This record gives sequence, C-alpha cells and structure tokens, in this order.
Amino acid sequence: MQIGGTTYFYTPDNNAGQGQGGGSGYNGGGGDQNNYYPPPPGGPPPPPGPPDGFYPPQEFSRFVDAPPQPQHVPPRHGGFPQGRNGATPYRTAGSYNMADNLRANLQRRIELTQPSIEGVTRQQGPARVCGQFHTLSNLEAVKGSKRDPVGKSRAAAAFADIQSQTYKCTNQARGCVCVLRRITAPTDIPLDHAAPLLQHWTTFKHPAVVPLRGVYPTNDWNTNGPPETVFEYDYLPGAVTLDQAHLLPSTHSNASESDMWHTICTLIGAIRAVHEAGYACRSITPTKVLVSPGRKLHLNCVGMLDIINPGSTQGLHLEQLQSEDLAALGEILLYISCHSKTASFDMLKGTNYSPALKQFIVYLCTTTPITVYDCFPHLPNHLMLEVGNLTSYTEMLEAELQKELHNGRLFRLVCKLGFINERPGMEYDQQWSETGDRYILKLFRDYLFHQQTDKGSPRIDWGHVLVTLNKLDAGSEEKLALESRDHSNLLIVSFRDVKRLIDESFMALLRASETGASEQNMNMGMAMGMMGMGNM
Repeated sequence: MQIGGTTYFYTPDNNAGQGQGGGSGYNGGGGDQNNYYPPPPGGPPPPPGPPDGFYPPQEFSRFVDAPPQPQHVPPRHGGFPQGRNGATPYRTAGSYNMADNLRANLQRRIELTQPSIEGVTRQQGPARVCGQFHTLSNLEAVKGSKRDPVGKSRAAAAFADIQSQTYKCTNQARGCVCVLRRITAPTDIPLDHAAPLLQHWTTFKHPAVVPLRGVYPTNDWNTNGPPETVFEYDYLPGAVTLDQAHLLPSTHSNASESDMWHTICTLIGAIRAVHEAGYACRSITPTKVLVSPGRKLHLNCVGMLDIINPGSTQGLHLEQLQSEDLAALGEILLYISCHSKTASFDMLKGTNYSPALKQFIVYLCTTTPITVYDCFPHLPNHLMLEVGNLTSYTEMLEAELQKELHNGRLFRLVCKLGFINERPGMEYDQQWSETGDRYILKLFRDYLFHQQTDKGSPRIDWGHVLVTLNKLDAGSEEKLALESRDHSNLLIVSFRDVKRLIDESFMALLRASETGASEQNMNMGMAMGMMGMGNM
C-alpha cells in the first residue's frame, strides 16, 4: 500500500501540529508501528532546511509504507527466536509486575483490613470509642477462636483471671486499622503511676513484638458503671494464635523441624530485646503468641500485666520473672511438638524431632534460673540459617519493590498525559488540547495506546507500551513517527521532545490550577465581607 503525504521534522523552537485530527504510527493504522526507521540506504535523503522549525515537506510514499527491518531488531510478528534450551530471550509483560503469590498475599491483607470480612461479625456496640475509634468488629467471633489462655505458667494463670474482648477498628486520628483489647472487668489502673511503663512500651520497637500504641479509660460500653480500660495495638492481618494454629482439635498440621527452630530463634530474639531493656514479657502463652502469614511470629500483650496490676510482681525479682519467660517458652514448644495441651516429656520422646531439639525443650522447661544468654550456645547453626533465609527474603522483596518503583514512575507519566489529552478547555480556550504542542501529545497518546494490526483490529501490545514509556521517561534521542488520523501528515519527533512538551503542558495546568484557587479564595473573601456589611 502506497501512501502519499507530507513529513514534518519537529524541532523544539517551533510549535507543531496546528492541523486537525490525530493519530499515530506511520503505516495508516496497520503494520508494525513500534519504531520508526530512517530511509533505507540509497534512498532520498531529507533535503536541507533551516536550522529551526519544520523542514520543508517531502514525499515519503517511497519508504514510509514498509521500512526495512534492521538485522539487530527481532521480528515483532510470528514466533520468537529461541535461546539456549529452547528458552525465549524476552521478558514477558508479567515480569514487570510483582510476583503473583506476593501480590495475592498483600491483597488478602488489604481485604482483611476492610470493615467487614466473612467470618467476622460487626459488634453491636458503641459507634465510637474514646472519640477516635470507630467501625468496631468483634475479632473473637471468628470461628475457631479461643479466649481462655492455655498453659501452666504464672503468665497463663494471670491472663486467665483477666476478662477481655478484642475488636478490630479504625483509628481516626492515625488513619489506620488497629486492635482494641477491652478489659471488661472493672479495673482501677493508676495511669499516672503507670506513666513510665506506658512511655516504655509505647516506644519499644521490635519486629517480633506487637507494638502498644496507647491505653485509654472509657465508659463507652458501660455508661453508668466504672470506667473500663482499652489497650490499642497494631492490627496484623491474617494473624492467628499459636493455640489456633497448632493446638485446637480441628488443627491437624504438625510443625516441622525447621518450623520449630524458626519459632525458637524468633521468640528468643524478641525475649532478648525485652530483657535487655530491663523488663520481662510475662505474656508468653499459646494464646498470646501470634502467627501471621509468612511464618512471622509476634509476642502480643507484652507489658499488659505490668500496667493492669503493677503490684503483681511484689516479692519477685526481675531475674525470676525473666527466667519464667524462658520456662513459658519451653512449655509452648512442648505443647506444639506433641500437638497436645497435656503434653509431657514422655510424649516428647516419641516424636520424630531431632535429639538436639528435644534436649533444648527439656533444657528450657527444667533449668532454673536461666537467662536468655544461656540459650545461645544451643542455637548458632540455626541462627545462621535464619539469617540466610531472611537475607534471601529481603533481597526478593527489594527486587519486587524495584519493579513497583519503575511502575510508579511510568504511572506518573501516564497520569500527566491523562491530565493533558482531550481536556475540554483551559483558561477559556476550548481547543487548548488540540492545538500547539498539545496536538503532538495527542498523536503520541494514539501512538502509545491506539495501535492497530494489518487487518485493522486493535493491537494490545504491553511490551510496546512499556518500552515506549521507558524511552520517554529517559528522554531518549530516538526518533518516532506520529501520523495524523487522516493519514495525510507524518511528524518526526524525538522522545526527548515529547517529554519536554509533557512537562511544559503539565506545568501550565498547575499554574492555571493555582491561579484558579487563588481567585476562588479571593471571591469567597469578598462575599463574606459583603455579608458582614449587610448584617450591620
């Protein structure tokens, strides 16, 4: 197919595209439109022209219909050339995006932060708590939840005496989803005397400890009775307790050897951080250790007993409380390894775990006093494995984050084009987006998204869009051909010129937006002044 028309070479010193219509490509909406190549060797060179502005028009029907394919450029149609072992040496469109399994996990977390989720019932209670928490959902209405603490340790016995209810809600002040643990039994917590403890636990940070955000007295549930106390914690989407994960009768999955050592290394690290800060956890029970997706473990309700009942530790030394933390950890490991809440050392001997793991569990349960540093000689090999696994996982997350960083960069370009293209009017100019430099951007939009095949059907080529946007963002000097929709004109322009035109047009929109906002504020001020004069 031969096409007659006029070719224009755009230079920055002249506005282009004063004509009507729009389109893209150089083949009349057909053929391969991903790149524009210069005339073949031996063809007519462009005639000399002035240093700026459009070059004089020339006939391009001899070479623009089907430019030769360079040898180094792979064919865009048909099969891809095969690499070693039959592999295709090209990236797929999906490789530019986050991995599917990671995306699914993150989307599931987002779904769980929504106000209503299947299996979670909306609490028929106060609309607001403490003036800033709203949209409460009762987390303990989830099927399979367990409220009563399990274990024989002093911490388990202390939590057994505390009546509490847990809610997921939205903190309006921080603009995020959080968890409120409501102490339903009346408690007289001297918050003034507990200020040092609150200061410590609200500023304490460790990846394996659920952070405490605040403690508040409230009468929102019981308006006529004594005030109740609520503890605010971060919300961990999809997290369950160790009791739910391993000890409920409906749970049939046994923890593997690697899972056991992973649990030990993670919780030992959290206990070490708390002990080095000069405190004790006092919350290591199967119902207060959370397991979130990705085998992440977290100590929950750390420091709660110290705040609720500051006198409960009278007569007990800190070293004794810290030793009880490690004994409670050994008790949890014994329950999980035997998959029973009534586990014993005899049952542990009949499991298939390694002798080193069994000996370490017995060591934690029977050695008193014991410090966290006494545990380290049993863990060097497993700690090295954990460090290697965490390093690999971190590198994977950074690689996935880099993909989304590039996608965000390209998304900004697409947004700028969306603000400019097809704008009905700007500053009383109804043809603003169709004239001047904006006409070139309209042609570029068609070149980017409105490609067609030889038969006239839409061509959906993600690779073309990604490659073109990356060249545009880099400001490449490579030329591309933009064709009007009536196929009568062809404009040769570089990616650098298109990027500059986008920036200039977008800045013009920003200036107009700021000017309009200033005039609106001034008009509102004048109107308010007139109203004030009318009331005098």
